[in-house]
Amino acid sequence: MASLARAAGARMTSLLARQEGSLARFGQQTRGFAAGGHGHHDSVTHAGLTIHKAASWHVWTGQAFAGVMWFWVFYRFYNDFDHFVYGPAAHLEHELHEKEHGGHEEH
Repeated sequence: MASLARAAGARMTSLLARQEGSLARFGQQTRGFAAGGHGHHDSVTHAGLTIHKAASWHVWTGQAFAGVMWFWVFYRFYNDFDHFVYGPAAHLEHELHEKEHGGHEEH
């Protein structure tokens, strides 16, 4: 039984060695998801998946949208500071105070 296992192991080892040799002949296998496979010098390959550098308009568009997002976050925080810090009660009390005294008049 042990000799049968040794023979099967030797056969498997030779098959794997042959497969590795055939892959080495053809070079490293890469995936080219719509990349065209032509000379992308600013790309990185990990485990056969090639990730290409983003185009400059992608980078600028992403930065513009990120800037708008942060502007919106800070704008909402500036206008709703009482609600964020003290909860909705402070906001509601402010509205009740405005109703009692007639809006935004100077006192």
